[in-house]
This record gives sequence, C-alpha cells and structure tokens, in this order.
Amino acid sequence: MKESEIDVFISYKHDTSKSIADAVCNAMENRKIRCWYAPRDCGTGPYARAITTAINHCKAFVLILDKEASRSHSVLDEVEYAYKRLDNGLVIVPFKVDSHPITDEMMYYVKRMHWIDVMTSEIETKIEELVDSVAKHLEVHEVPDVPEVSRKKNDYLSITPSKEDEIKRNDAQTKFLNYYLKDVYDKVLRGKDAFNVLDIGSGAGRQIATALEKRPGLNNIIGVDISDDVIDIANKNHGSEKISFHRVDCEDEKFEENIREVMSVKGIDSFDLINISFLLMHLEDPSVPLRVLRKLLSPDGRIVIIDIDDGLLQTYPDPEKRFSRTLSVLSETSTSGYRKSGQEVYYLLRRADLSDIKLELNGLSTIGVPYDIKEHLFTTYIDLVPIVLAECIFLNPTDASGLKSKLEWFKKNREKMKEEFFSSEFMMIAGIKVFTAR
Repeated sequence: MKESEIDVFISYKHDTSKSIADAVCNAMENRKIRCWYAPRDCGTGPYARAITTAINHCKAFVLILDKEASRSHSVLDEVEYAYKRLDNGLVIVPFKVDSHPITDEMMYYVKRMHWIDVMTSEIETKIEELVDSVAKHLEVHEVPDVPEVSRKKNDYLSITPSKEDEIKRNDAQTKFLNYYLKDVYDKVLRGKDAFNVLDIGSGAGRQIATALEKRPGLNNIIGVDISDDVIDIANKNHGSEKISFHRVDCEDEKFEENIREVMSVKGIDSFDLINISFLLMHLEDPSVPLRVLRKLLSPDGRIVIIDIDDGLLQTYPDPEKRFSRTLSVLSETSTSGYRKSGQEVYYLLRRADLSDIKLELNGLSTIGVPYDIKEHLFTTYIDLVPIVLAECIFLNPTDASGLKSKLEWFKKNREKMKEEFFSSEFMMIAGIKVFTAR
C-alpha cells in the first residue's frame, strides 16, 4: 500500500485482540476505507520504520483498547506517536473492548477523546458505529456495494478435473495441519473420558480420522460432506465401528433435520468437539450452519474452526517474486474460496450466538518446524495453484488462454521455488487461523 493511500491505522495488542482487529479492518475495507495494520502491511523493511511511516500518513488512528493493550509499551508508543499529530488533523478513536481499567500512562493520552465502549453482546453494532464515525471524519458518505470477491457457495471438489491430485494434496495438508492442531485438540478434549466428534466438510476424512482415531475415550466420529465421491473414499479408507461418513449439505434448509437423523442412528445426543476445517471459506452464509451446530454441542463442548486469511500470508525472501506471483492466483480465481474468510470468523461466531471465542493459532510458520512439515506445507499451498488453475480451465475452456499461460509458467518455475523454499534463510507464514468457541 502506498503511503498516500492509508486512511486508518489500527493499533492493537496482537496476542489478545487480533480477531477484533481483523473484524474492524474487514468492516472498514468493505466501506472502501483503506486500513494499515501489522503484520499484514509491514512489508520487509524495519518494523519500527513501517509503523511510524504509516502513522505519519494516516488520517485516523483506531486504538483497540483492552487490558493488555493498555499495558503494552509498543501500543503506548504508537499512541504517543499518533498523539503528536493531533494538531495536524489526525483523529484518534479509542475502541474499548473489555471492562478492565486503563493504566495511568494510557489514560494520559486518551482521557479527553471520544471513546466507543464495547459490550461483548453488541460488538457487531459497535464496530458499525466505529466505521460510521471514521467514515464521517474521512467524509466517506456512501456505502459501496460489497465487491465480487466475497462469499459464495463453492462445490469445488465436485468439479475438479483431478480428484486424485486434490486428495494427494489434501493428504499433505492433513499432516501439516495436525502437527499444529495437536495442542488445540488436547486442550478441547482434556479431562474427557468419553467423547463424540462431528467433522463438517470432512472431505476424504483423513484429517479428523488421523488426528483422533487413536485417542483414548473416542466414542464416535461422524464426518459429513456434500460430495458422494469423497464420502465413498472416506468410508473406504477410514470407516470403522467408531468412524463413519455421510452425505449431508450444511447449507441445505434441512441440515439440522438431516444431521440429527444421523445422530439418532448412531445413538448420539450431542458432540464434545465439532471440527470445521477450511469449509467456511466455501460457504455463502456460514452463520446459518453455525447456529445449528451450536445446538448440537454438549454443555462443555467446543467448536474448532480452521480457516484462511491470506492477509497473514508471507514468503521471504522472494527476490524474483515467484512466490507472490504464484500465490496471487489463489485470490484471483473463483474456485479457491474466499481468501479473507478467516478475518470474519469472530464476527460470524458472534452472529451465531457462540461465546468464549478464542484465537488459538494466528498464522502457521515454517520457522523451527521439521523438514517433513515444511514439505507438506509446500504441497499444501504451492501445489494447490495448478489444481485451481486446472479447475478454472475446466469450467471455462473457451476463455482460458491466460490461465493456461499461468499454468505453464508455474510448471517451469516450480522446481526453482522448491529450491528457494527449502533454503536455510527462507521463511513462510501460512495464512491460517484456528478459533475455538462454545
């Protein structure tokens, strides 16, 4: 983003308020208000310089204020730097998201400013109020239509020309994901002597089956998916007395009736864990099935959501821009899903009346991970691109010359990217978020 294009700087404590910052940014950008926030917009230069440059050029400074932000030296430094620009027309808007008292140091800067106080039950309304306030200051008068890059139903696996390639890639994705998810599942299932699991959008079934099939206390894993083909594959490869897969469409108006029918056959009243892996990005309105799923949770059960936010995606170094050129295909094509979906998960969970929402993982890094996990990440992300391009060519064969050129370029550059990917100085952060809620 050019310095002259920055409308709003969002200041927040990364460890505690990232999901709220994402929701605020998404709401702002839906109103064509251009936001700058870390780490998405930091670039590759010195971090402090990126921060001060952005504050120097922004027109509004939104401070997401919670207990930890109030105590954070880095957040206080940002506020202090912004405070010096008040006489130059900068507006600072504190957005207080919890009930904890503010430190004296932070209060010194914000006590005379117009705050927006947020109660958890009304955060969506307060985000709208915040956006309206900033829009008024920026003289943004009209609410534009949401751009075409938005949520829509996407039955991508049912039309992919090569299910075998996608299943192979999904196998690598499973191994990569489960390396990071083990601690999340351990926390959710801790202390449970017996438990039932529902996996929504289970695909070929490998991710949830390999993660939990050997865990003591497992009663049942029920996997559901819209594709008959992958349900057959899942039952063939992973079906057992305790694990079964069924064709159920979570966007169907009879979703609750259909899933309860499966539960009845299996003698299941509720689920201790509901797993949703890379599904919300392919749904038109995820809050609808989420409301149903909330009713299927046991009293102390939790939903685990794994979703995509390419705003977190980083590859460095990338001197020839091979990785940025390759990965940009995912945001430019229709079959790879809504690549900002992870930014909206907190909002969607609140709309579905879920509570105790936690952001468990925020970007998955290659730093310090075993070689085989890096290998699985390469397959998961980089080798998704030719599959997506092949899908788009299959869907629109009469207007596919540009897509075919991209596919040929990828084939010529894949091995060079692999060499760079496994070099000792290369780092990637996958744009993957993991939330839990109940």
